[in-house]
Amino acid sequence: MRPETRSAAAALYRLGVAPGRSVPPTSRLEEFVASTPGTRRIVNDPACIGVDYTSRLSNACADILELDSFGLTERETHVVNILRGGLNYGLREALHTAFGWTRHATCFLSAQRVCDGPEGAWRIDENAYRKLYFGKSASLLIGDVVATGTSLRYALDELVSYALRNGTALRRIVFFTSGGEPASEILAKVDARCRELFPGYVRTVLIYLEGRFLMARSDTPVTIRIPDTDLMRLG
Repeated sequence: MRPETRSAAAALYRLGVAPGRSVPPTSRLEEFVASTPGTRRIVNDPACIGVDYTSRLSNACADILELDSFGLTERETHVVNILRGGLNYGLREALHTAFGWTRHATCFLSAQRVCDGPEGAWRIDENAYRKLYFGKSASLLIGDVVATGTSLRYALDELVSYALRNGTALRRIVFFTSGGEPASEILAKVDARCRELFPGYVRTVLIYLEGRFLMARSDTPVTIRIPDTDLMRLG
């Protein structure tokens, strides 16, 4: 891991390919770890909750966008909120804070996961609500927590399918997450798919906030844990 961009308050590091990960040969996923005053407070202070948490998270995303816009432009950018957790990232406001933008679009897509029993598989249960609109071309800016990746996988499949039906040329996907390895695997596959489906597709960017975390399992050696949900720095 090497520093990509750095300021006094925030830093952006480019990651290499995670060991043992299977990457589609046509994928050129770009992965970063970002550190900001807000995300450092979030991961280290358990009393950072409620509005304090969401405000710091939105400001952190603005700090990162000020370091690198990733090629986003105001008219083409669509903020996609994966309901419900995606709302916490405040990306619509972050774009205004970083660049003063007011004309970027906002979309919504519900993707609530449920588990079939204590040892069951995760699946999407609540997915009835969506408010999507893409123009002739679109760059998607998304934020969400990624544990198993169930919600992210479903949401990205729906967004790519909608772009195809709508005749939209997707240009880029920029994704912020407090999450782990499934985010890399899912977005690498989506990047490869978008390069095949959309001529002129530019890039897929994955930004981990403060680290690429491990996910708690039923055998993780800690006393307090929710398997397939809690993100951990253990190991």
